[in-house]
Amino acid sequence: MNRLATATSSAKDEVQTILFRKKDWTFHDAVDWLRAKGYKGLDPDVKPATYRFRQKDPKPDADFRSVALPDGVVIVYQHAGAAASSQAPVR
Repeated sequence: MNRLATATSSAKDEVQTILFRKKDWTFHDAVDWLRAKGYKGLDPDVKPATYRFRQKDPKPDADFRSVALPDGVVIVYQHAGAAASSQAPVR
């Protein structure tokens, strides 16, 4: 099961998506922020309250953690689930 929790990232985590709250960011300012930080995926999924810029496709066995930055940006990290990676192959 995937879960979303607020946590800090580890070296093994990948940035899966970056969210910008519309009340804090314009579309153009969000794109400028992403470019300045070296991120890609500049074609967002526009939601009622956020711009969502996907960086990687979600992995089916991943756990997800979000880190809310003080400026209205939320970075969602994915990490392959420990249960999936420790299971023996089915024969």
